[in-house]
Amino acid sequence: MREFKLKSQFEPRSQFLSILDVLRGVAIGAVFLFHSLGAAYGKFHLPWRGLLPNFSNAGSLVFLSPLSFGFTGVAIFFVISGFCIHLSYISDVHWTWSNFVKKRLLRIYPAYFLALFFLLVSPFLMYPITPQLMGWQLTTHILAIHNIKKETCFGINPSFWSLAVEIQLYLLYPILLQLRNKMGWKKTLIILGILELFIRSTTLLTDLFLHREPYHVLILSPFAYWFSWSLGAYVCDCWKKNQKSFLDKFNVFWIGCFSFISIFFRPLIPFTFVLVALTTATFLYQYLVSSHKEIRNQILKKIQNHLALLGLVSYSFYLFHQPLLASTHKIVNRFLPNIFIPSFFMFLLMMLWYPIILVASYLIFTLIEKPFIQFARKPNLGSPLIKRH
Repeated sequence: MREFKLKSQFEPRSQFLSILDVLRGVAIGAVFLFHSLGAAYGKFHLPWRGLLPNFSNAGSLVFLSPLSFGFTGVAIFFVISGFCIHLSYISDVHWTWSNFVKKRLLRIYPAYFLALFFLLVSPFLMYPITPQLMGWQLTTHILAIHNIKKETCFGINPSFWSLAVEIQLYLLYPILLQLRNKMGWKKTLIILGILELFIRSTTLLTDLFLHREPYHVLILSPFAYWFSWSLGAYVCDCWKKNQKSFLDKFNVFWIGCFSFISIFFRPLIPFTFVLVALTTATFLYQYLVSSHKEIRNQILKKIQNHLALLGLVSYSFYLFHQPLLASTHKIVNRFLPNIFIPSFFMFLLMMLWYPIILVASYLIFTLIEKPFIQFARKPNLGSPLIKRH
């Protein structure tokens, strides 16, 4: 049988970089399961009893509660994003600010606009939007500032919150470079780490002591993710320059275990995102600087190939999956009215969306994303933004 081999978005630079698509596949798979859990049960995690989860009377949700960890898939995406942005910068001798903006706009907006149009004209819009607010919703989403308020952040598609944050992190990238040039990576990461941990600490205080939702203007700002995103750029810098990293001292397995356990202890929940970002950065660095043998086990190889495919189309998958999952209840009620379906079986029904969204995402990637990516790679020389080091 002829073997199907996937090409990384980064081919033919390095075979090592194919791991990025695999990690993206893991990330979007985790997010898909997380949102399926929320859509089926109406909640994304077990209720709390004090500082620990309340397992009593939780039913089947107890068995699926580990899927609550899936929200950290965005942390994996952010680390990879920081890695790729910095890789583009240090690998391209003709790197310019104008070229950077052009590439980012052409990479993000074509599929994003398609998703916006699809949701606004289809019955899959998760929350009704009045005509009076439609203009404001569209304006904030097009300008990628919809994370400034909860109403706009989750207004059209809740998953879009991370797009606004990521675009704003792109705008912070020149500042990151200036900080790195003046202070070095160590001091820069310490400052950004303190900033991110401080913001996340405010969510802990408001949750445990004020018993209210966190301040969205803080937790949904790019500063709450700047350190996590910058870890990816740091890994890239160390790898390309053959420099040792403090990440070499960490044990990926134990950091990952602690990250997973943290979702079951309420005071640690705000910091789970950072822990997963640190785990991802550690794994990526240690993977890139070590030698690897080709996987020979056919089952593991098929899993790896599928994750790489999923990672390749993960952007389109991310844009469309959550509204489609949420529509499952409406579809079931239309064809099976007055029939109660337990949450666990509703969750299983939502798994049927997976192949449908995967195929649709592959088509969107092939017909829309890929042509714009190739167009963006055409040279456009200009003045360098920042002096290289």
